[in-house]
Amino acid sequence: MLIPTTRETPANANSVSHQLLVRAGFVRQVSPDRYALLPLGQRVVHNLQKAVRREMAAHGAIEITLPASSTSQSVNHANQLVISCITSYRQLPLGLYHVASQNPDPEASGLAGALDPHVIETFHYRADGVATSHSSSLEVIEKILKLCALPLVRAADTGGSAVLYPCQSGPDMFLASDKGNYTATVRACAVPRSGYELGGLPHGELEKIHTPGMHTIDEVARYLEVRPDSILKTIVYEAGSDDPGAAYAPKWVVAVVRGDHQVNDAKLLAAARQFNATWIRLTDNEELRSRFAIGFVGPNAAMRQFFAVLIIDHDAAQDRAWVAGANEIDYHVKNFNWFRDAGDRIADPIKTAVADIRDAVPGDPSPLGDGGVLRELRGHKIASIQDRLATGARYVDESGSRREIVGSYSRIDLTRLLIACVEQHHDENGIIWPIGIAPVQVCITPIRYEGQTREVADRLYAQLIAAGVDAILDDRDARPGYKFADADLVGIPVRINIGDRGLKEGKVELKLRHEQTPQLVPLGDIQRRVSDLLTSDPESD
Repeated sequence: MLIPTTRETPANANSVSHQLLVRAGFVRQVSPDRYALLPLGQRVVHNLQKAVRREMAAHGAIEITLPASSTSQSVNHANQLVISCITSYRQLPLGLYHVASQNPDPEASGLAGALDPHVIETFHYRADGVATSHSSSLEVIEKILKLCALPLVRAADTGGSAVLYPCQSGPDMFLASDKGNYTATVRACAVPRSGYELGGLPHGELEKIHTPGMHTIDEVARYLEVRPDSILKTIVYEAGSDDPGAAYAPKWVVAVVRGDHQVNDAKLLAAARQFNATWIRLTDNEELRSRFAIGFVGPNAAMRQFFAVLIIDHDAAQDRAWVAGANEIDYHVKNFNWFRDAGDRIADPIKTAVADIRDAVPGDPSPLGDGGVLRELRGHKIASIQDRLATGARYVDESGSRREIVGSYSRIDLTRLLIACVEQHHDENGIIWPIGIAPVQVCITPIRYEGQTREVADRLYAQLIAAGVDAILDDRDARPGYKFADADLVGIPVRINIGDRGLKEGKVELKLRHEQTPQLVPLGDIQRRVSDLLTSDPESD
């Protein structure tokens, strides 16, 4: 077996899980930003896959294999499959899933961003809605988290919900009300609607200022000696519509938020739908730069372009003396006023909208409006569920009419689940794996691998393997303390220590990883005791 344990803590490991998974030989760095999953890590992932397969089968889902791809491509491939195979209501409902390895998440940090995600993606298709599919997906996820003995936190997410393991070293940020009744991803967290004022009188003459090479909010704020929240951040998106029946869709969406805020693309797209846009994207091309002074765009740039619309966040749509881009390379303006400098079309609903288009931040009020305040919550996003999946597929119902097939989608990241398990289950000696997902269930440790001790260890190992127990025999020529420390570091749930002294009495030591003191057990009873321990866990396979 390849188990390269080490007593040294890796210098670049910034979390307990990262440290222990490297030290216990589950992962190993193979390039500056990439890690390989070694046999023990692969075993845990495999056990998680088995558990998910068991639960998916219990819910009537069928496993398929889709081409290796990103999440969006997987969804498209599954939809194409349904389009080509499903024609009648008699074929629905249908549950499909596949197991895949994907490229690392570029936004994830730490070990979660350096390991390839091993994921389970599920696709549920129904003729009568998606509520049942969502419930089934949550049941599967809850079962898996129970198997891992992990706490479950549900969070609102764009188009559905997410399941997270809260952990201070987690790579993902969520927002939770201090009242404990609301949690959401940053992408989905709403900001309560506030009043706005675009018609206020100017606070001073418009002043054009040379700001050479200053493209960022922080650079401009330092140079002009103003706070970032007094600057208008203006970002231009290319836009369009996939709806052939749409009469008009903008070519450009100009989004404006306060300088200390970030544009939320999902919210912006939702707001842009009122202008018939069905997609938006950041782009950088010759046409864009011929129309907009990128890096120095002002909010009123939208008024100068016929095929552009302006969407302003509530916090930016206020009566203040704003700093903004001057729509000229290397220039900004002071005392920007919405009504004076954007003109009458600032009030034209065909041209301008005010909406919640920014990321929520800690300190914002809870969207529930109950006086709660949002706080940062770090964690691992273990799973996500999309409530309604656009399939483009049609079926013939009982009356002979053609109707749309609706679906839901879920994604369970088993690599992050492995990391979360280590964060949750460890002590000063190493990992403590739940039996149901442990890489090895039993470690047989002879004090000296020779003579009668060796004969007993070999025989017991063969018996356990024949009985279906996932056992490992430590036959290394090493000190007993070194072997014991390795078994604890790896986190093997059950250890059987065999030595000459105990064998003289016909006994061996039975040591459970989560207990301090071993038990002396008659050699003839040890197989039954191990079997009882493993089967006493109702979630073990």
